[in-house]
Amino acid sequence: MIEIINIIFFVFLAVFLILYGQKKNIFFNTSINEKETNFDYQALNLLIVLSIIWISSIFNLNKFIVLLVILMILFFNCIKNISVDKKLSFKIENPLIPIFLITFLLSIIIAHDLFFSHDVRLYWFEKTIMFYNDLFITEDRTIKPEYPHFGTYLWSFFWKFNFLELEYFGRIFYLIIYIFSIFYILEKINFSKIYIKYFLLIFLVLLSFKIKWFDGRQDILVFSFNNFIFGFLYELISNKSKKMIHIFGIILSMNLLLWTKNDTFLYVITYSFIIFIYLKNDEKLKLIIGIIGIILIKFIFYKIYKVSLNPNLDTFGTNIIEHIQNIDVLYRFLQVGLWYFIGILRNPILFISIILMFVFINDINFQKYSYFILAYVIISLGIFSVYLITKYDFPFHMIGSVGRVFLQFSMIFVIPILKFCEKKKLV
Repeated sequence: MIEIINIIFFVFLAVFLILYGQKKNIFFNTSINEKETNFDYQALNLLIVLSIIWISSIFNLNKFIVLLVILMILFFNCIKNISVDKKLSFKIENPLIPIFLITFLLSIIIAHDLFFSHDVRLYWFEKTIMFYNDLFITEDRTIKPEYPHFGTYLWSFFWKFNFLELEYFGRIFYLIIYIFSIFYILEKINFSKIYIKYFLLIFLVLLSFKIKWFDGRQDILVFSFNNFIFGFLYELISNKSKKMIHIFGIILSMNLLLWTKNDTFLYVITYSFIIFIYLKNDEKLKLIIGIIGIILIKFIFYKIYKVSLNPNLDTFGTNIIEHIQNIDVLYRFLQVGLWYFIGILRNPILFISIILMFVFINDINFQKYSYFILAYVIISLGIFSVYLITKYDFPFHMIGSVGRVFLQFSMIFVIPILKFCEKKKLV
């Protein structure tokens, strides 16, 4: 019973503090219309909190002081917003209750299923224990020291700071990020009835939630950060936004991606290409400078602390060129194509999205959303390229990883499809 009370307190406090960045933000102090923000400020609150924790991870700061700083920022935000509103509103339009209830119910599931997969036991949980014991990256003696550390540091952070010091509270925070990211996508749509939004939130959660994604694997964080980027790209490209909040949001999200999994280099390259092609003038320049900056930070950090820049020493070994020359390209290409197709079939959101894109091919304004299609093509080419040359046992490598890989970008077509439904008054 005490664990359930602790979960209720933890989830409600986290959701409440992040949500009440709604009208103002400590870093963006201009009061703005709530409908225009479309959840942007709540998303930014969450990304700022995560970025503060990331800063703590690379400078080895005292976790307790970092927690106090985060709470001070969020409480200050809440006080400003409540003082503007005069009183808290718990109307149906307020997402606090539905997000809290969904997160709480799924938290109970996570708390009662403590099974760790093979990769989590070998790689991710060992890193988490290291950070839980206040060790730094220089003391990483795990099997995969080249793997990025942010997700495991985040796990250890909230493991340490809950009243019962239970490890699954770190994974519950993964869940909070996951729910917020899906809701952020839905907030880009003007629904005719508020209950349709909440129905779709539950529907998308049912399609994408699996307990194995919350056993400590980092892919659910990649999924979430990609969702935030999809929303920010939509604002900058389709809505031609010039607001710093969207530029800042993309840079923060891409930086967190880089420090979560090495797979995410593919996404950073993809989004950089999209930004270079579709954006103009100041927005493009600011984003390019920001992207170069976050890449340089990671490069310098890895050089200083002698972490391998090879994204995966098993996949891309020192004799990779010789390995590529001996590959049966036709066999591999056919196998990758087969498992690529199976990967789509095994991901309900992506499978349904692709079908709907083809069904409404004559109705959806593809020119307006062509950047999502181009991003999907580049990501797919990246998937083919990596699996074609991998040194892992093949096709075991792809069979074992195809589910999580497709999870990472599975929401890529949700905004174009729902905007089409909005135009046709279907939602």
